[in-house]
Amino acid sequence: MPERTAPTITGEPRVHPDRSVDPKAAELRAETNPLKSIGRRHLLHRRGASRFELRYALWDTIAGMVFSEVVAYFIILATGATLFVAGKHDVASAT
Repeated sequence: MPERTAPTITGEPRVHPDRSVDPKAAELRAETNPLKSIGRRHLLHRRGASRFELRYALWDTIAGMVFSEVVAYFIILATGATLFVAGKHDVASAT
């Protein structure tokens, strides 16, 4: 059984040891993605975003997720407190 390798985003064709690269397929790939053919192989380079913009997007996403989790927690807490005060202590399901 051939060794399995992790997929890469470098844009280089993965070749099975028993097969050769189809030159037409390689040419088509180069035509459809010209940024790869001029050396911009990584997503960071092709996207045009700077490291600062990507880092900002990461922290923005993390902050948004933390905020949404806190809001969800307080919704559950308020619902539980309301049901407890109303005397509903044996809630088995949402239906």
